[in-house]
Amino acid sequence: MSVLSEMAVDEPIRRVCPSCGTSSAETDLAHRQYRCPQCGLEIAHIETTPAGVIRISRWLSGPGDVVLGRYHIEKVLGKGGFAATYLVEDTRINGKRRALKEIPEALYDHTETEVLGKLNHPAILDIIDRAHADDMVYLVLEFGGGRTLDAERKHEGGRIGFDRLVPWIIQLGDVLSYLHEQTPPVVHRDLKPENILLDEHDRIMLIDFGIAKQSSDSSETRVIARAATNGFSPPEQAMGTGTDPRSDVYAFAATIYALLTGAPPPPSHQRVAGEELMPPRKMVEGLPERISSALMGALNLNINTRPSGIRDLIVAMGLAPGVGSVPSDENRTMMVENIADAYTSQGSIRISTEHLEVAPSIPPPRARYRFSLVAGLSLLFLALSGGGVWVWLDRDVSTPESTDRNVSAKPPASPGSPSTAPGAKSAPPGATAQSPASSTAFLVSPTTEPMQDAGPSPLDIIKGGIAAQPKPKAKPAPTSKKAVASAPKSKPKPEPRSQPKLSSQSTSGKDGWTIMRRPTVRAD
Repeated sequence: MSVLSEMAVDEPIRRVCPSCGTSSAETDLAHRQYRCPQCGLEIAHIETTPAGVIRISRWLSGPGDVVLGRYHIEKVLGKGGFAATYLVEDTRINGKRRALKEIPEALYDHTETEVLGKLNHPAILDIIDRAHADDMVYLVLEFGGGRTLDAERKHEGGRIGFDRLVPWIIQLGDVLSYLHEQTPPVVHRDLKPENILLDEHDRIMLIDFGIAKQSSDSSETRVIARAATNGFSPPEQAMGTGTDPRSDVYAFAATIYALLTGAPPPPSHQRVAGEELMPPRKMVEGLPERISSALMGALNLNINTRPSGIRDLIVAMGLAPGVGSVPSDENRTMMVENIADAYTSQGSIRISTEHLEVAPSIPPPRARYRFSLVAGLSLLFLALSGGGVWVWLDRDVSTPESTDRNVSAKPPASPGSPSTAPGAKSAPPGATAQSPASSTAFLVSPTTEPMQDAGPSPLDIIKGGIAAQPKPKAKPAPTSKKAVASAPKSKPKPEPRSQPKLSSQSTSGKDGWTIMRRPTVRAD
């Protein structure tokens, strides 16, 4: 027991706070609900009867006491709703440091042991052992640090600056998100600065899962489930109407609020009655408006209007990975004058705000232009290739060589049609005579019926030319080769004439094929 002095019978018994060493009379402590007038620590395990009478089940142990015959108490880390946490030294294992939780047996709930046994996170302490002694239950936890965030706040003069608080906010948000992402989700329900430890590397460790619950638990009322801490517990927890991860969102925001401003928000039942919550920006000079607005939104009394999860609150504050640094009131790029002097001991960067300039615009990517160029060139190549193939095939079909061979003999004239139209004039001197033999021949298949054995096949006609057909009885017109040969070398200036109209003549062979002729016009 941590009783330093017991006075005479006529004098009140005094108790010493195991945390700060302040001595107080028991009568005075009873009026203060057994809280130290100096540091506010609840220095006893107390129970409240249904009639409202408070009675003490056990006073807290102090530095120097030995628990379970092996754990030497170094200091009191904190006192929650039902449990006290000590920093102890294990005398059986070469002074190994542990965290020891002390819970009255009548108030002990196996929930914490079950919950912690399923979790694995660097910011959550593992349970090493459990023991019972003197109507108390003791949980031995791995060492998580020698000070709490609340002790650090007091050490800093009552408030912790926002720049220093940012890494702890991110770490705390990470472990709470881990709890809420379990199946089923785990709700801590007792989040406050006294339940957050700091190790020697300034990393946080979350403790006191004594009133934690899983969201899938039945609605059966438990005494321990109704525990609440004024200023940090949301109204639905204080009134016992049901909690979920959004209840931890409220407590998370209240914890940040208390560390920034030096005081927790007003108790939720007082806020329901009309007490106003002061925005933290009005209490902390230089706090960004975005941080203040996000905290006020998370501290809303209506559970349905809060952020749905811890990560949403982190994003709203602008502290999520990829969102960027702490936002300022204006979205402008800030220049760092001397990067060598910008780093602080916390690893953050101190930005100079004396010179501001707008960030230059970044040109859009050019990938789509390269794609358009490649597509255009591909289409052009395909077009040129198709045109070349078409020209090559056309050349093979209608070259002058094949034309002269196919039209080497004059086709027979149509029966009853004269070879020369009446009244036709002869060609002028020096002009090349236009003969039927010089016209281009076209073979048109009249029908798609099967070929008969009478007459040559179309392949024979193409290979042997028109000469393979029977010679017509009509006398062919005289050719004009001699006229062309005897024509004078100097050609008279041709008179302008209109473009001759194309006339077609047709002859029908015995095989049913029709030969179409088109006169060839030569420009002299």
